[in-house]
Amino acid sequence: MKTQLFDALKVSALAIVISFGLSYAFAWTAPTATPPTGNVSAPINTGTDLQTKAGNLTVANLGANTITLTGTATVNDVYITSIGKWASELFPVNLVNGQHTASQCSGLGGSTVDITGGKLCKLAGASCPAGWVKYQSWSTTSNINTNYIVNGAPKVCTRVVRICSSLSHTWANTAQESVTCSYSNEYCGQESTTTSTAVITETGCY
Repeated sequence: MKTQLFDALKVSALAIVISFGLSYAFAWTAPTATPPTGNVSAPINTGTDLQTKAGNLTVANLGANTITLTGTATVNDVYITSIGKWASELFPVNLVNGQHTASQCSGLGGSTVDITGGKLCKLAGASCPAGWVKYQSWSTTSNINTNYIVNGAPKVCTRVVRICSSLSHTWANTAQESVTCSYSNEYCGQESTTTSTAVITETGCY
């Protein structure tokens, strides 16, 4: 009896293994051409051989002793651990008016942006840090909606809530928006005025 039970278990196990194998076989897509055409490219690995990737490579963090570029690479800055400095500190990139550098901008958590006449530091917030100066009206703003009361129609004194919108703008040399909304109804003896001012979320400093 034990032998029969054991044989039955072996048959069941074999059936399960075969079914999994068949599922993988049907899921696998064969090459579209005779090798080496259509082969999958070799993966980047931890080996010591030189590896070349023809396409773009995006990584969250990169640590390497030596990096060789045959094309171009765009980075905000490079930290050189052997000397404990950023590359921008060795060859400072000045912002407009030459009072601060791109490296100092990065140190404040800002980003350097190109504008006509030079580079500017884009910083979060409505003002510049101590020792820095706001450059023209470069900024980003966020819309603010403010409620105000009006009457429904002439000679109807039902109060209606309307919205006064300040509007906003993306990063540009544009003044902070401020919109005044007003309403007057002599029949009801009602006047309502409100002003909505956009919030500055990013400021251009130098």
